[in-house]
Amino acid sequence: MAKVRSVKKSPYHHGDLRLTAIRVAAQIIEKDGLAALSLQAVASRSGVTPMALYRHFSDKAALVSAVGQHGFTILHDALAHGKSVGPPSKTLTEWGVKYVLFARAHRNLFKVMFGGPPGWQNPEGEGLADRPDTAFGMLTAIMRGLFPPKDVDLAVLTAWSFVHGLASLIVDNRLNPVPPDAIHLTRTVSRFFAERLVAPVSNKNSLQSS
Repeated sequence: MAKVRSVKKSPYHHGDLRLTAIRVAAQIIEKDGLAALSLQAVASRSGVTPMALYRHFSDKAALVSAVGQHGFTILHDALAHGKSVGPPSKTLTEWGVKYVLFARAHRNLFKVMFGGPPGWQNPEGEGLADRPDTAFGMLTAIMRGLFPPKDVDLAVLTAWSFVHGLASLIVDNRLNPVPPDAIHLTRTVSRFFAERLVAPVSNKNSLQSS
């Protein structure tokens, strides 16, 4: 009786190789860093030939760009999970903590997300501030609850610079001395920023406009 040869099944379903490759590439970057990424490695782990990937990515740089964009989707989901209920200053504090938690949990991916050429994180064009499905849009919505319209853009830039700067310092181990509890530090600093710096200014603006 002739033996029936088993056919090795690909780990992806028809039509979703692009997403599978992006997720596999993200896993490689997360575990071993960007230097370990190659189309050959992604193809091997995805159960396809490298040529199959070239139908979706022109080269490694295109794949890395797609991984960076995918990272922003993961970031938004992390920030949106368990939204805080309370005053905007508390929501801002929790937003900052979640941002840093994401950066710590995805150190290498975080670096890739912000390591590409300017503007590559927004392939759809401008308008992120008005899109609730982006991290930037979420932060803008918070600031609109704290500042008058004329100050919102500057407030968003200030808050983003603060939170991203803190996350980068923690991810790159640039804090000296190293905090024993980085999350406690993040919550303390975020609360100080939101309640001692942002809230008084927003309250003053509210009184002046009333």
